[in-house]
Amino acid sequence: MFKKPTIGPKDYISVGLSGWPERFQRTKADAALRIFLGDLPLDELLENFATQQDLERRKHGRHETLWGDVEGYLMRVVGGGKRPHSMTPTVVIAFWAAYVLHERNEAAN
Repeated sequence: MFKKPTIGPKDYISVGLSGWPERFQRTKADAALRIFLGDLPLDELLENFATQQDLERRKHGRHETLWGDVEGYLMRVVGGGKRPHSMTPTVVIAFWAAYVLHERNEAAN
């Protein structure tokens, strides 16, 4: 549905199906993600998702993280007790942006 977000100081920007960039205000998106995750620790979820993506890369060669990867992961780990409509595009973009930042930090270390 959306492409990998670009992370700005105040916004996440992602290109949607229309081909136009859409803006997601970081503070609101991050707050929506925290509500969606509840008591689940974001750092642990990011580590698990990174491991899953690494396994996909090893299995299939080069594997770019796509919307379906992020959305599917969130539904598997959180979706059991949540209604599907509570996982909005804003929530998925916020998690994906957190993953992008996580990967940058890992690469820097």
